[in-house]
Amino acid sequence: MIDELARLKGKNVMIGVRSSFFFIGPAEEAVTDIHLAGLMARFCVALAAGKRISPNALRKAATAEDLGKRKVIRSYVRDPAGGDGDVVILVEGREFGAFWTRDEYLDGRRALIEALGK
Repeated sequence: MIDELARLKGKNVMIGVRSSFFFIGPAEEAVTDIHLAGLMARFCVALAAGKRISPNALRKAATAEDLGKRKVIRSYVRDPAGGDGDVVILVEGREFGAFWTRDEYLDGRRALIEALGK
């Protein structure tokens, strides 16, 4: 996936596995935050629901497979009627994203960073 993100420099991307996303933002940010985005993939449904994530679950997830190594299944420009030409990147995996907007993603990101700090 890192190669796909590098190709999309300057574009807004939405990364997920199914129909909602666990990363929404600039492709360059996805590259620099790839580890955090991987944790987001594992916990975003819980974060969106305001659930607490245990320190043990965070430690286990931190050693999991690197999100950047996942295979891109499909990449396409989102329908301009539903977005601003954002690029959707669907990767292999089984997670469910919980975000549809950048603001939702940023709220979840803040919650995850707070959980990591505890």
